[in-house]
Amino acid sequence: DISIKHFPQTDCPKQNSHQHIKTNCSFSIQQSNDIRKMNRFTFFCLALYLSNTAGFSAVKKAHTHSLDKFVIGTAALAKKDNPELFLDAAYERGFNTFDLARTYGGGESERIFGRWLAKHGGKGSEARQNLYIITKGGMGEDKYGDPNRRRMTLESLKKEVHESLKSLDIEIIDMYMLHRDDPRIDVGTIVDWMNILIEEGHIKAWGK
Repeated sequence: DISIKHFPQTDCPKQNSHQHIKTNCSFSIQQSNDIRKMNRFTFFCLALYLSNTAGFSAVKKAHTHSLDKFVIGTAALAKKDNPELFLDAAYERGFNTFDLARTYGGGESERIFGRWLAKHGGKGSEARQNLYIITKGGMGEDKYGDPNRRRMTLESLKKEVHESLKSLDIEIIDMYMLHRDDPRIDVGTIVDWMNILIEEGHIKAWGK
């Protein structure tokens, strides 16, 4: 989270053996092969030392680590005392990918998320544009993948998707995941069904 920069002086130092990159007399020690082997404490001590050396300063870098590649799970969202406060905290810290499912909390996790999103402007809001919403279905009311459960059909799958869209109060799902495999249904058939959902504008992508 800290970069070491050399501020402009009369004579700029030349590129040294640590492969520091020179740009207008500014050097980033992050590029050094030796520095990359240091632990955070050692690196901090070096930064502190250099900050007391003429011509150098330790600079805190904002937003060094992006959280947009991390996913927030919501299986226990309905059990939280204040789930919307939890979602606020996650969003404010940079999380924008949320993993939901029709079976989480008997559908309550999706409904909570939908109410939370509505408070932030709803479907056409900037918050919605920044979010990547994943939800799952394809297994009806069954939570554990009972092999004798009612077989999924295109109609039942569409019903689950529509219920999710209604609960989340959004127009399209960014990623729709099948929660369980069903070996009774041909893979090609499932692919065709999921592509129909994309063509009809209910989901952007799908997976398992």
